[in-house]
Amino acid sequence: MHGREPLISTTKPASVSVTEIKRQWIKAQPGEVGFWHTWLRTKGHIWPEAYAQRTDPNLEFQWFIQPFCPCEDNSNVRILDVGSGPLTALGKKWGNRTLDIVAIDPLAEEYDRILAESGHVPLVRTIKGDAERLAEQFGENSFDFVWAQNCVDHMVDPFKAIHEMLLVVKPGRSVMLEHAVNEGETMAYDGLHQWNLCIRNKQFVIWRPDRTVDVAKQFSDLAEVTFEEKGSWLVVGLKKK
Repeated sequence: MHGREPLISTTKPASVSVTEIKRQWIKAQPGEVGFWHTWLRTKGHIWPEAYAQRTDPNLEFQWFIQPFCPCEDNSNVRILDVGSGPLTALGKKWGNRTLDIVAIDPLAEEYDRILAESGHVPLVRTIKGDAERLAEQFGENSFDFVWAQNCVDHMVDPFKAIHEMLLVVKPGRSVMLEHAVNEGETMAYDGLHQWNLCIRNKQFVIWRPDRTVDVAKQFSDLAEVTFEEKGSWLVVGLKKK
């Protein structure tokens, strides 16, 4: 869940099926929605700066994201924010470019409800979307840039989701993943946090105790993968071939 105090895992879960992960994901949804309801009602709770940024129509498109989205001046840039929550965190201004941000989240209908209850009209309305079915919803080669922050560890099938992100981004353009390192372990596999992302043996891997996948190897036919740990955060770029 976004912004929760971390728990330190003392035990590792047994191997679980995709069906069990899906069951845990469904069970955790009310807690995720409840977190965002409090966050909206209190204008950010203990993160007022994050609230101010997400509600600022003049927020600059983040400088550290720009290199992953090399679009020309005066261009229209179509961006997909995967797992955006009720309010996308992406900046809305970038020089003389026009940013067309599409924000999706499987809980969009619940977010519409809590936005209305909190009296918020979002700058970008989050629409319902499943990361594992992006090409079906949007079509292939539909976006100039795809961004996913703090959500891949929540997904039932993160590998399918990454594959779908690569399908919908245009050739030569990038998918950017920005996540806390090993969030599943940190959160003791509680609620939505069922996977870990990290650099291990100089490779970017997504893992659980029963499974580890080298992502660059997994998607070698589709993308060139770069990655860097910045403190407790991991930044990954997947440039579509």
